[in-house]
Amino acid sequence: MQKIILKDNYMLEGKNIYKQINGSEILNNISLNVVPSKISCLIGPSGSGKSTIINCLSLLTPPSKGVVTLNGQDFSFENEKSSYSIFPYPLVTVVFQGLFLFPHMTNEKNILLPLQEHNKDLSNFDILVDRLKIREVLNKYPNECSGGEKQRVALARQILLEPQYLLLDEVTSALDLETVNTVAEILVEMRNKGVGILLATHMINLAKTIGNDFYFIDKGIMIESGNISRLNTPETERLNKFLQIYI
Repeated sequence: MQKIILKDNYMLEGKNIYKQINGSEILNNISLNVVPSKISCLIGPSGSGKSTIINCLSLLTPPSKGVVTLNGQDFSFENEKSSYSIFPYPLVTVVFQGLFLFPHMTNEKNILLPLQEHNKDLSNFDILVDRLKIREVLNKYPNECSGGEKQRVALARQILLEPQYLLLDEVTSALDLETVNTVAEILVEMRNKGVGILLATHMINLAKTIGNDFYFIDKGIMIESGNISRLNTPETERLNKFLQIYI
């Protein structure tokens, strides 16, 4: 991946984001930034709204209200009926917990299809395949693989798309510690080349190791945010209680 050259105001930003699903409020006035050359860590208990934030920022699921800004372009949502036909993929790519691999395609085809559709360089394919240790499963179908193998295949696909912003939803949940360390190294390399990364994770030590800043949400509300070092001395009792459980 070539180093990304960006303008000073380039970022992926969510401003005053609200989201309701079936009458239930999932996100309440959430604002956060994904900044080039930074890894922002999104933390919070299960069901707090982390996945919904990623959905809204990527515009895969539109917010009920609020503004998503991508490199200075605003996507404004005034109500549930607001929508856009333009999506930022693959400028913004997402790896979900659900993975979304095509079951009728081999893992190799799952990786290569979007790369070919978007005319992406394949020169790093073999290097990344070996680093993520998925060469042995390239000719298998997703349902023939373990959760960790599928997770690594999905991650390889999005990394090779060379996004400007990479949104990750618990992508290390099914990985062993050695592979987690490899993924961490890859993410740091991407950050150093200008990619903005949002990492939703329960692995607080991983966040402290590679993160630049954090956002802590609970029940769809932003409780605390700041430099990653503040996880050592949280300002709110709610974050302090959360960290005592997950560290």
